[in-house]
Amino acid sequence: REVEGVIGIWQEPWALRLLLGNGGVRVEIREQEVRLWVNLVVEYGVNLGLVAAQVQDRVRDRVEQMTQLNPVEVHVGIHQVKARRTS
Repeated sequence: REVEGVIGIWQEPWALRLLLGNGGVRVEIREQEVRLWVNLVVEYGVNLGLVAAQVQDRVRDRVEQMTQLNPVEVHVGIHQVKARRTS
């Protein structure tokens, strides 16, 4: 949510999550290589390519800071686009 236009992490419906064991983020670590998959809900009207690129950069930076590992792949999937709720 640090990237403007991201509303949150997309979650599969609960029944599918039970069957597949997937959530909105998947991480694979083999030796010193890290691969990540992030599924997002984004705000209607944003530049999807720009938001995805910014999320890739932010995730890569945060993983490097927290783990000292260099992510070799960060896949960003946009699974839902919706209007942001106003309070």
